[in-house]
Amino acid sequence: MLILAGIGLHVGYQFLLMASYDAGDLTQIYPLARGSAPVIVALVSVALLDVSLQPVGLGANALIGKRDAVTTRDDRLEDGEGPPEAAPGLVFAEA
Repeated sequence: MLILAGIGLHVGYQFLLMASYDAGDLTQIYPLARGSAPVIVALVSVALLDVSLQPVGLGANALIGKRDAVTTRDDRLEDGEGPPEAAPGLVFAEA
């Protein structure tokens, strides 16, 4: 049963990844999609598997999250020009 759940998660991830690449800018989607995996694994491990992270692990995940926020930042949002073209892809990439 766990194998089927793993297969389902992997296939779903692949479809969401392809949809994000189609919907957004690759230079923003790729680092976010690839860099968010360690953060997601850490969150799931803490929430579902009762794993406690060491301070180094917490710091590393905080740096990854900060890097993702900086990488996907778009100054056009602050200028009032509306959402960037990559916004739909960023939603898919984080899913």
